[in-house]
Amino acid sequence: MYRQTEKRNCNWCGKEIKGRTDKKYCDDACRSAFNNQRNSGENNVVKNINYALARNRRILSDAIPPCHPAAQTSREYLVQQGFQFKYLTHLLTDKNGRQVFFCYEFGLSPLPDEQYLLFRHEHTSRIST
Repeated sequence: MYRQTEKRNCNWCGKEIKGRTDKKYCDDACRSAFNNQRNSGENNVVKNINYALARNRRILSDAIPPCHPAAQTSREYLVQQGFQFKYLTHLLTDKNGRQVFFCYEFGLSPLPDEQYLLFRHEHTSRIST
């Protein structure tokens, strides 16, 4: 018995689809292109923020020597390395009422003359300036 089927077109390029009845794209390239375009808009904002946070974390990690609980650096150095101060994960106030900015487990505590005390989170109880 011959069964007449409805013509289906690719969701990306519009070419006629042949094959399975639940197929939506004519090939893998069209499927990928469709999904890339669909995901590029709103997810791009999140990707860019996550990239900036990861970069900030790496800069802070590199600025603290291994085996040291903390380090001091200038705002100028951080900016030269590409640190973006508007991308931080959270903010805490220490027992002295000073604000401490965090990018994941790394903290930045402002000091006079545009200097910063940098430290890893497990050492927050040792902050003294």
